[in-house]
Amino acid sequence: MIVYKPESLEIEIEDCIKFLKQKQTGDKGIIVDLIPEMDKTLREDVQLNEYSEIAITLDNCPKTPITIRALIDMVKEAQGIRIHNKSMCLSNKTALVRVADCSYNDNGVARELLCTEQSIFETTAFINNKHVSLSMAGGLTLFALINHFKEFYGGLFESFTELDYFVKIGFEEELSVEEVYELVYAYLFELSSSHNQNYKLKDFYFEEFFEEPELELLDDFLLRPLLIGKGMDNVIRLFYSANSVVDNADFSIIQFTKILEYISRTAVRAEINEKTLNKLQSKRALKPDANYIRELEKFFIETGKKFEDDREAIAVTIKACCDLAEISAFVPRYLGKVKNINNIDPKANREKIIEAAFDQLSSAISDTRNYLSHAKSNYRMKGMECPLDQLGSFAVMMKLTSIQAIRWFGNVSDANRVT
Repeated sequence: MIVYKPESLEIEIEDCIKFLKQKQTGDKGIIVDLIPEMDKTLREDVQLNEYSEIAITLDNCPKTPITIRALIDMVKEAQGIRIHNKSMCLSNKTALVRVADCSYNDNGVARELLCTEQSIFETTAFINNKHVSLSMAGGLTLFALINHFKEFYGGLFESFTELDYFVKIGFEEELSVEEVYELVYAYLFELSSSHNQNYKLKDFYFEEFFEEPELELLDDFLLRPLLIGKGMDNVIRLFYSANSVVDNADFSIIQFTKILEYISRTAVRAEINEKTLNKLQSKRALKPDANYIRELEKFFIETGKKFEDDREAIAVTIKACCDLAEISAFVPRYLGKVKNINNIDPKANREKIIEAAFDQLSSAISDTRNYLSHAKSNYRMKGMECPLDQLGSFAVMMKLTSIQAIRWFGNVSDANRVT
């Protein structure tokens, strides 16, 4: 005999099971096992409370342990759930966005960790003054229930598999669909930039199983605060677009360059502001004469051209945002000045060498982007285009450069970001 504590729990679990039975689809249906296998042979009463672990089986899925309270809450939440763009489940307190690994080689870290943990990569954030929690989730989720109810799987496959993992967002105050996506993109950026865990959004459909590769699991997954604010969603979506493609270096390079171009307006403006302030520190500014006014006019005309010259704007951005020492190991071999930046002779003019390396990098980015963007047979080479056999390395370098630029952009106050 089952004894519930409190007694009201019996009504809750019966209503829950009744709802599941009404909603079940397919031949297999839903099985809720209230009594653990080890207790079925005992003659004593089995006492169950809301934290007691039971088991649920959806259609062809394996039996999954879950607490009574967790099942009741999940079923209640599933009754008011909405589906958006075939990749998002949104309830009154949880959002699930399905993602898939888009690394060059699926490293399977999320799949491996979620075999033993319900959620990983946990962090918190604020968006429009709303506090949210984020993690990667898998296993029995709201998605699995909805998948079974709606029979998205066509009745042929399981309602969830080990290949299903999601960005899970928990919240108290209602989130819009746009806010959910902004959080998801910011979260995926952090996973990629901090731990090289690369994911893309994926529709609700199933893939065939494949053999799992050898894994090297990381010991810790610390995430920086998510980059939320003016202009951040735009630039992070550009990063997502570039980083979601693993077999087209040309496309990724062009997209990563767009990130630098987007941020360049803020970088150029910051440089102009700094030079203007320096100019105004002159004692001549206290009693400006005609010559001083002409100098200011010339200064603003020359610096203003940087907004119009993409090449110069990228150069300013690279110098403002990038740490050459951090990317030197990943640059293509033809960029010797950048690649050897950590091996400067102590007797050499360090500032001059670093300046030359920045010039080489910015020229290479501009020339390579222009070369890849123009399909004209009569395109005239500028001299710093990346050799075709090194485009893969160039794309990796551009990813790291973009990450540095995005983090710099995120550290600029909202008031000073040009969007």
